Amino acid sequence: MPITFTTFNAHHGLPAKGRADNRLLNAAVTGLHADVLGLQEVERHVMRSCFRDQPRAIAHAGGMHYVYAPARRVSVTGDDGIALLVRGEILRSASIMLPREPRHQPRVAIVARVRVAEKELTVATTHLQNAAAPAAQRQLEAVVEALDAEAGPHVLLGDLNLDSRGVASHLSPGLVLVGGDPTFPAHNPVRGIDHVAVRGMNIDAVSVQRLAVSDHCALTAVLS
Repeated sequence: MPITFTTFNAHHGLPAKGRADNRLLNAAVTGLHADVLGLQEVERHVMRSCFRDQPRAIAHAGGMHYVYAPARRVSVTGDDGIALLVRGEILRSASIMLPREPRHQPRVAIVARVRVAEKELTVATTHLQNAAAPAAQRQLEAVVEALDAEAGPHVLLGDLNLDSRGVASHLSPGLVLVGGDPTFPAHNPVRGIDHVAVRGMNIDAVSVQRLAVSDHCALTAVLS
């Protein structure tokens, strides 16, 4: 049975104009109908998003299980990070702080063993450094190493802040990009920095969707 995988940098639910809109964010993300969803730039208890626990609210709206990994504190009350949502079971998961330069923001990855449509696989999602390609490539290598340590099949989802060539050269053997159109900026995409990579599954279809929120488009791959 085909399984739908999506990666999406939600940009805290910010539309092109105006303030963060949690209802719009929930509707946009659940409308993707993903079975496995990697989200970046979601937050909890932050004033700009009305102190909402965004990953929990999105998971509840979509009837999915989730795990969240904070990357950094935001103000006094909240944090910002990434989430993995699954229309199935999360059997186990771990969050990994990625290597970084002192002047760069902290970055984190989630690696999880999941069961979807009666199939077990390992999924990693992350949001890599945007200020320097070498730093992002070192972080990517750390994520791939953690993914490779788990049983396959393997799927990597994320805003990697690297083009496809910069990603492909740092993937381990057998892990391949699904491709797809550019995803950033959402209003006129010219850069492909959001990626899905897979090992041990077939690529049936790939699509890019512009949503009502965020400065990124969502990238979706149907795998079997």
